Amino acid sequence: EIQVSESPTLLTLVDSSLGGSGGGVESSHICVGYRHQFDLVNERSGEVSKLHSVEGSRSHLVAAIDLYEDEEPELLLCYNHTCHFQKISEENVRTEFDFHWNSVPSAIVCAFPYIFAFTTDSMEIRLIINGNLVQNMIMPKLTLICSKVQMV
Repeated sequence: EIQVSESPTLLTLVDSSLGGSGGGVESSHICVGYRHQFDLVNERSGEVSKLHSVEGSRSHLVAAIDLYEDEEPELLLCYNHTCHFQKISEENVRTEFDFHWNSVPSAIVCAFPYIFAFTTDSMEIRLIINGNLVQNMIMPKLTLICSKVQMV
């Protein structure tokens, strides 16, 4: 049982080896999205750490997607028109960056090296490495039915 401060808007399970291959402890976390912020909750201890605050009075949390760069866990926190890269471990912190969608997405899917944003009438494709726009397609009445993680 995990206690949180308010009703969550979204939850994402994040499996991470915070110690890396150097004998670290496997640890599972939950990324919890609230109205104006994202937190990371350790499943074992229940410890909560603040990941990112969403600026502004009107926020629409879209997704929290777990990614791995060089076996280091990272989260892509998506809200409003913005996607924000957030490292989970404090070690080896690189410059975080954001990129912005042309429209507020209703769903986001990652298929490396691309990230897809779906709205009710368009699909936008960007490179996940730097957020550069690859394609923007108008498709009336578009609906994402499902996506599969770990497609090999």
